[in-house]
Amino acid sequence: MFKSFCIAVSPMFSDHTVLLRAPEQTGEGFGPRGSFTDVWGFATTILHMATGQVPYSGLTLHQMLTAMIRQRPPAVPDSLPGWLQQLLSQCLSFNTAARPSVQQLLQVS
Repeated sequence: MFKSFCIAVSPMFSDHTVLLRAPEQTGEGFGPRGSFTDVWGFATTILHMATGQVPYSGLTLHQMLTAMIRQRPPAVPDSLPGWLQQLLSQCLSFNTAARPSVQQLLQVS
């Protein structure tokens, strides 16, 4: 049985979706938003499903935002299959142009 996402998240966050947001969603001036923003969200959701932990797990909100500002993506564990590590790492790129498109994600088999 799956636990509610809100239960799995630290109570210090009032908006639990902040843990899945792309860097360009963290504030003004971080750049435009587009389908590449959804690709980041896809990757954080898959990462959460595969590991049972939210991205930036164990960090305070301030530490997480600092990691994003310093362009440090969430950790992708070595325990995941190599193809999935590579895919998630590409999707979690701070360079939005380097992220795969939604169409490319649909072609992953």
